[in-house]
Amino acid sequence: MDWEEGRWRQYLWVYYRLIERVDAQIGAILQTLREVGQDDNTVVVFSSDHGDGAAAHRWNQKTLFYDEVARVPFIVRPPACAQAGLRDTSSLVNMNLDLFPTVYDCAGLPLPAGLAGRSVRPLVEGKPGAQGHPLVVSQNDMTTTKAASSGVFGRMLRTPRYKYVRFSAGEKREQFFDMTADPGEMRDLVGRADHAAVLADHRATLEAWMDQVGDTVMRG
Repeated sequence: MDWEEGRWRQYLWVYYRLIERVDAQIGAILQTLREVGQDDNTVVVFSSDHGDGAAAHRWNQKTLFYDEVARVPFIVRPPACAQAGLRDTSSLVNMNLDLFPTVYDCAGLPLPAGLAGRSVRPLVEGKPGAQGHPLVVSQNDMTTTKAASSGVFGRMLRTPRYKYVRFSAGEKREQFFDMTADPGEMRDLVGRADHAAVLADHRATLEAWMDQVGDTVMRG
């Protein structure tokens, strides 16, 4: 986005005021649970469908796969949890897929057949051997029914260390980041000889995932 500094400041001011309003409403819900005596009998889950650019990379929308957009919070607070306050920044989870298995697990209900994802309850409770997904794929289908999309599709593969992004069209269709060495995603490793092998591995992994789930929109 080609904005002047003043407009970026205004955008961030509004963005963080909205976050403050959400925080206030969450506080009101938690206070009500305490007042009615259900605080120790309620699982509280907080997440979001996507983030915003938050001015990183001079961006202020969703649609891209930078962490400000793609790495949404997934906060689960079960009653009387021994791991209260734990922040797990290493396990890979997929909120959209893992939300319902987590809710079913916390409610003591069997998972419906065919439900994708896995419960994060073992991670939240610090169970021995608990682990996240080996990889996570995010999809962005910017269909032609939306005027600003131009029919461009995107896929993001996230592994414990790397993030690989591919778009169906555009001048720069790939991105590849070392999220350990470069968490701000400032150094694109596409075209770097010293990362050619690991990039090829991530390309192949994404291709295999698309074959497995029947994702054909990125083909051709």
